[in-house]
Amino acid sequence: MQPRLEDLRKKAYMLYGGPEGVKRVQKQIGKVGVREDDMTEEQVKKAMNLIIKHVFIDFVGLEKSKLVLSKPVTHIPGYTPPEEPILEDKISLLERFKFTKMLVIILAIATLGLLVGISYYTLTFDKTVACDVKKDVNSRDQCYLTVALTKYNASVCDKLSTLEQTYSCYNSVGVHLNDTSICKLIPKDDVNLMALHDKCLTCIAFNLNNISMCRDFISPQKELECESQIERGYSLLCGA
Repeated sequence: MQPRLEDLRKKAYMLYGGPEGVKRVQKQIGKVGVREDDMTEEQVKKAMNLIIKHVFIDFVGLEKSKLVLSKPVTHIPGYTPPEEPILEDKISLLERFKFTKMLVIILAIATLGLLVGISYYTLTFDKTVACDVKKDVNSRDQCYLTVALTKYNASVCDKLSTLEQTYSCYNSVGVHLNDTSICKLIPKDDVNLMALHDKCLTCIAFNLNNISMCRDFISPQKELECESQIERGYSLLCGA
């Protein structure tokens, strides 16, 4: 039994008020596909990320999850360690290949022409044109945002009607592309935007597992927060 996973089980038991929380934790552990006692460090971190996102954050949100996860737990009345979770069934790559080989060949031949045509259309058509003609501001903004986050194109963020939406869009695109230059488009001198700017840089450092990037923060506190998320292997700030 992994101590860090057991700690999350106990906290889930407290959060859900009983075994339901433990059951949900076990479900996420089962997705890793390895017995808990046989997990490597990376597999433990993967299980922790799944649990924090799907059991805690999706249930009570980021802020309350921070409070629950930060509290130490020892003995919890009524709690008993669960049985080993059922691992999700996995088909070997060889079996999957044999089963789908002929089907893939047939479908590939039948749809090749169509795929070429669709790919050309997708690459050449500017999807923001469809957004430009929308008269309702909210509908137009939603359309631009969808295009920006689908294509991960920061320039489309500039078409949004408010700066707040534009900067939030920069954050999403920058983090996905791991591009700090996009994060730096968010003004760090504005007290209302400083947190978003710092979040963008922190999440890129976390995604790249690059602790040296944390040293770009002027604030020692921000640098420490950035480093601690990388060291523990999961990030409440980034939801990963």
